[in-house]
Amino acid sequence: MRHRKKKDRSRLRARLYRIYRWSAPLVGAVIVAVFRWWLEVRHKL
Repeated sequence: MRHRKKKDRSRLRARLYRIYRWSAPLVGAVIVAVFRWWLEVRHKL
């Protein structure tokens, strides 16, 4: 029995975590921009 699968899984998890850390600020900024735009549209209506 080899323990290679565990290593690959941890490596994949680290890669996903890195992608999440990189994309989280972008997603947050997009959400804030959409929220501000929605508030402006609602205020105009």
